[in-house]
Amino acid sequence: MGGGGPGGPMGGGPGGGPGGGPNNDGGYSSEEDGVSFDSDRRFSNFIMFVGAFSMVVIFAVANVVQLKRQKENKERNLEPSKSTTKYTGKADIGGPWMLYNTKGEPVTHKDLEGKYYLIYFGFTFCPDVCPISLMKMAKALNTVKESKEHNYFDIEALFVSVDPDRDSNERIEEYCKIFDPSIIGLTHKSND
Repeated sequence: MGGGGPGGPMGGGPGGGPGGGPNNDGGYSSEEDGVSFDSDRRFSNFIMFVGAFSMVVIFAVANVVQLKRQKENKERNLEPSKSTTKYTGKADIGGPWMLYNTKGEPVTHKDLEGKYYLIYFGFTFCPDVCPISLMKMAKALNTVKESKEHNYFDIEALFVSVDPDRDSNERIEEYCKIFDPSIIGLTHKSND
């Protein structure tokens, strides 16, 4: 172990260690230049307090700024947009119509007067959207038919092919039966 001098186990005088050590004031002293360096714990604590307080203030200010931006964005999104789109005319929905069933017989809006009906427009060569939609339609139709309220109204489901050039009457009929035999398949004679 090192040579122990009069100041302590490592020598170096009254301070203790070779480069200095604790003195009686609670600070540190050095024998090299004979100057005593007093470390003030209060000063160190003050620096730590100021640093922590500064971080809290910065965090609070950042949150306030963020909340203000969110509020402004929300208000901006709630304001009606000034669209330059001009709408003319009216959608041609409803009114009289005439299509053909899978036997080639004409079916018109008058044949379904007084009934509720679900209409799905699609085509039998549709890979995914039409089958999923028709399954949902069949499920809804069966749910309604199984309810006690069904006695108060009559409901029909219609599948209208928008591709009569490829969808034959037989194909439409078989396609509808896959989902529910009560679905009525309709189309027109040609795509024009």
